[in-house]
Amino acid sequence: MKQNNQDYTPVGPTHLGVTTLSKRSKQEGNPNVALHEELKCLGRQLRQASSAKQRRGLHRKIMTVMLSAPQRCYWPGEPPHYRHDPRYIQAADIAWDYIERKLKGDVRGGQAYDPDQGNASPITLWNMRCKGAYKDIWKRESRRVRGFGDSQTLNCDLLPQPEAETPDLQKVRDILETDPTGELSGTWVCRTATTQVTVQEVLLEIYDRASRGEKWTNALLAEHFQIPAGTMNGAWSRKLKPALRKIGDLIAEAALTNQ
Repeated sequence: MKQNNQDYTPVGPTHLGVTTLSKRSKQEGNPNVALHEELKCLGRQLRQASSAKQRRGLHRKIMTVMLSAPQRCYWPGEPPHYRHDPRYIQAADIAWDYIERKLKGDVRGGQAYDPDQGNASPITLWNMRCKGAYKDIWKRESRRVRGFGDSQTLNCDLLPQPEAETPDLQKVRDILETDPTGELSGTWVCRTATTQVTVQEVLLEIYDRASRGEKWTNALLAEHFQIPAGTMNGAWSRKLKPALRKIGDLIAEAALTNQ
């Protein structure tokens, strides 16, 4: 009986506090309560910031904390391809955009993020938005093209492709190497004291893998460049994907000019 008593914890103030944290953890959908609470605290500071400079700094801090969070904090997508599914990439892009707008109050109703008004942790909000966007994308695509995005590789539809023609990959390579606008080499995916990776370097790695018919994902790229997966995921939605669109625009404009 004494051994059983050792396993019994009286319900006192300390135990109640732990129970509350445990419940909150389940509500947040991740055991890392401290991370969620840190983000909520930063959200409160953002609400109370008295200057634009303070707000910008806190906004960047929240985004940095989120991008540096362990991958397990974020909804992983649906089987069988999870984060490798192009639908997930699109949904994640939508979720990151939503979080940035929510922090600024640039959402329907104009209500900025406020943890004291029932708003969950920004990570929880990201997960909810990502899941919803994923379902919406799935429904739209399933109506139009059955099986779209089922490939295990992400490179199928990302490099610019002339309609009904074989893509001129050499043009893509030329743009990546020459960087005519200077944006690719001047935009950082990761810049720390020990690691410096540009958009140009990452896109060249994607190109090399794609041209060899190899699989590439954000996780593989993060491993290759030895940077956090969250950093690469964030860079994909805000820097790498827009850069690919611009490359496609440059190729399209060149084709029209040469006609």
